[in-house]
Amino acid sequence: MQSIKIAIADDEIPIRSLLEQTLEDLEGEPEIIMADNGAEGLAREIPGR
Repeated sequence: MQSIKIAIADDEIPIRSLLEQTLEDLEGEPEIIMADNGAEGLAREIPGR
């Protein structure tokens, strides 16, 4: 089975937390990557960017 990665990029901490809590309940235990903004989220997923 393929693992699922989900990136959450939002500057509002409460929104990120709510999304993380909601997504943690998904079947298959997805890997959740948190970022303060879109640029940070892309940098975490694309090395050298």
